[in-house]
Amino acid sequence: MKLPRLLPFTFLAFFAVSLVHAAGIPSEWDQDKAYAKDDLVIYGGTTYQATAAVPAGTPDLPNATG
Repeated sequence: MKLPRLLPFTFLAFFAVSLVHAAGIPSEWDQDKAYAKDDLVIYGGTTYQATAAVPAGTPDLPNATG
């Protein structure tokens, strides 16, 4: 059985997306989202890393240091 020619490219694309997701690409701060320790967020043009879990509903970045 011969594999379709696109299979290797499909695998590489899936692998690349998985790596980007695992790399911790920061997203914009959303007060309605919970963040785990070490998650990265962008707030006011600065990237922050959570030093502890941040529950959903947190109104602003407490003790934010960039």
